[in-house]
Amino acid sequence: MDDRSILKAQEPLLVALEKVSSRLSAIALLGLAEEFYEKETRIELYRKYQELRNTCRQKYEEMAAFGLQSDGMSQEDADNASSKANEAERRAEFTRLKDIKVVADNELRDFENEHRILVRLLETKGELCKGKYDR
Repeated sequence: MDDRSILKAQEPLLVALEKVSSRLSAIALLGLAEEFYEKETRIELYRKYQELRNTCRQKYEEMAAFGLQSDGMSQEDADNASSKANEAERRAEFTRLKDIKVVADNELRDFENEHRILVRLLETKGELCKGKYDR
């Protein structure tokens, strides 16, 4: 047998081992989560984590929408109409939105640091739920 045929023969075994390994990791994480959190607490923390993620996404979208805003004017009209006062107002509003986004990001990061097991469990769960063509 040459190296190629050996590798080809081993490929299905390696794929099977990878699947078993990921499932064992999920079981181990679930065991750890059950050790540290009651089921009701985990459900509440999952909900809170999803809310924090949604808030971060929403704040990012608000910042992005504000940056793209042109009030329906063409670029030429916007350039002619913009004054230093208007530019300062826009900059202040963008800074305000950015500061809110930073606070939301910090809350999410703090939650992830405090509840690492649950976050890893959710990531593993998401990975296991992917189908053959989702990768």
